[in-house]
Amino acid sequence: MDFHNRYDGVDQYAVWLIQTKARQLAGRYGFSSSDREDLGQELMLDLLRRMRNFDPARAKRSTFVCRIVEHKVASLIQHQKAAMRDYRRNGPLLSDEATDCDGKPVELAEAPDSQTNRPGRSDQEALELALDVAAVVSSLPEDLRDLCLRLQTQMMNRISRETGVPRPVLRQKIARLRDRFETSGLRDYL
Repeated sequence: MDFHNRYDGVDQYAVWLIQTKARQLAGRYGFSSSDREDLGQELMLDLLRRMRNFDPARAKRSTFVCRIVEHKVASLIQHQKAAMRDYRRNGPLLSDEATDCDGKPVELAEAPDSQTNRPGRSDQEALELALDVAAVVSSLPEDLRDLCLRLQTQMMNRISRETGVPRPVLRQKIARLRDRFETSGLRDYL
């Protein structure tokens, strides 16, 4: 699949590097192969924004371009691995392939649910899980219960700012929360 993006007036090394990096990212780290051109555009936009900082006295242009692109790639991967959207925790994409009843390859979007192995819960199971979680939360000491409720809607940095509790202390409390949920048999739901 060729790139359709046009980068007129941009140095050919930069174009080659960006297309190479976008090709490497596509299909990995939670990016689909259809994201390739978008990734290329994002890398190019970041490079163009930062080119005004290029100082020929400090480095060659190709070195500067390479470092900028590599840093952006690293930040894109880090963004994909962030806890809230970690591609490794999510199930397969609907564009991924499965096999139908006859063994023929089909996209997951077209496959029956039994063929996709998607984890699903019945209404009864969801209700039981909610009750189990509520029971564990209600049995927590007040400080852990407050932290548990805050973690449902807030990031650790914000909790630290609002409560005045340092992040290392919050990490220790989160570890205690995990232990409580694990000992209650809810490890799979953390």
